[in-house]
Amino acid sequence: MQPPVPCAVTLYLGQKTIKSFKSGQRRLLISFVEGDEPVWKGYLYAVLMLLTAALQTLFLAQYFNRMFIVGLRIRTALISAIYRKALKMSNSARKESTVGEIVNLMSVDAQRFMDLTGYLSMIWSAPLQIALALYFLWDILGPSVLAGLAVMIVLIPVNGFIANKAKTLQIRQMKNKDERVKLMNEILSGMKVLKLYAWEPSFEQQVIKIRNKEIKVLKQAAYLNAGTSFIWSCAPFLVSLVTFATYVLVDENNVLDPKTAFVSLALFNILRMPFTIMPGMIVAVIEVSLVTFATFVLSDKNNILDAKTAFVSLSLFNILRFPLSMLPMLITNMVQRTTFDLSPFPVGQKGGQQDDETESVA
Repeated sequence: MQPPVPCAVTLYLGQKTIKSFKSGQRRLLISFVEGDEPVWKGYLYAVLMLLTAALQTLFLAQYFNRMFIVGLRIRTALISAIYRKALKMSNSARKESTVGEIVNLMSVDAQRFMDLTGYLSMIWSAPLQIALALYFLWDILGPSVLAGLAVMIVLIPVNGFIANKAKTLQIRQMKNKDERVKLMNEILSGMKVLKLYAWEPSFEQQVIKIRNKEIKVLKQAAYLNAGTSFIWSCAPFLVSLVTFATYVLVDENNVLDPKTAFVSLALFNILRMPFTIMPGMIVAVIEVSLVTFATFVLSDKNNILDAKTAFVSLSLFNILRFPLSMLPMLITNMVQRTTFDLSPFPVGQKGGQQDDETESVA
């Protein structure tokens, strides 16, 4: 069986390569319509466009299939490590981590890794995709592309501000969620006492108060996401407008004919995905999840970590140290070489001992 990540990266690279050459096919088709070329060339161009579209869809579907399988393995590995650590924690360490934090680690943070794996390739493919599009645009429009490139550079600080704001909202939301889950656990645990003293309205108001804080943060995040989507959806159109205006105004001999316009718009459309999925917000979510998870795994200094849990912890801290370009390789290495014990501990067994039955995640 082939390793899933290298195979998925190859498929993704093939899909992006095919997408880059679609603009050339469009140029040939427009030349065929404008000229007096043989009819068989038109059929040939149409068949080529059909085949490239089919191959592009096939490669992309297989890429997401393999990457989501990797994400499922990572999610299982993280949940297993959290489960093992929760069973081994001493009473002093349990006071530092609430039930809400543990539940969020196993449900929310672990799920983020699974959702993120499909877009990890954007970290290295986005600069490559932008460079190829700009190269072909330079071949068509000349130095006028520099005007559009200047617009892209201006938008970079905007992306940084949005990423920091999203990270702040994410931390606030996780704190509110931890507080709500902790309160609900206390209510369910002491339901008899709560009913005996008729404290339902009082605790109901506390839960509603926390939920209102969550809704407030969610509204701010929704407004931020709406603004982000608007900015990065308009970015390719703004870049194309500035580039075309510069191309026409810089020289009277520059004519914006259909071939130049449609091929350039196709290349600008290639720039839409890198601008829509900018890595800033993804980086913020990764850092919050990794720090929270690693803090929980290493929270109890009095416990003796077994080799498997220590390997996961060190791998996570290595991910924080190295550049984000190393993320796919490090995560793959962690999943393929690490095994986790998923069976429950016997009653008389100590936390530092290992179980007999282990299940390999990879």
